[in-house]
Amino acid sequence: MNNSQTAYERLKNIIFLIKDDGKINSEYIEEFQKALEDDINTPKALQVLWGLVRDNKADGKYRTIQKMDEIFGLDLLKREKVHVPEEVRDIVEEREKARKMKDWKKADILREKITKFGFQVNDTPDGWEIKKI
Repeated sequence: MNNSQTAYERLKNIIFLIKDDGKINSEYIEEFQKALEDDINTPKALQVLWGLVRDNKADGKYRTIQKMDEIFGLDLLKREKVHVPEEVRDIVEEREKARKMKDWKKADILREKITKFGFQVNDTPDGWEIKKI
């Protein structure tokens, strides 16, 4: 059970970073449908999903995952609202200032503080994201 929960969380975390390019990947959809038509081979269908997620060259990931999740019902694209205490927000903002000043040592120390509060901060091209760990 724990392994399944860990794999689910890891999958959601990876999917969280995927941007919607407005396309659907028909090759992966077809492979997914074949797996389901083969006696509802769920392990194979999940393997297709993981293959898509890991395929760095694939287009249409977001909407293809959305279609697959209509079958799985795992809420893979659902963004959970996280209440971040004001104290943690302040530390995150301070860390962002340190990063802009290229004070990497201070930024790392502040990241550790954030982790002690039970949160994880991720740096993305669009800024930072925070989630509960």
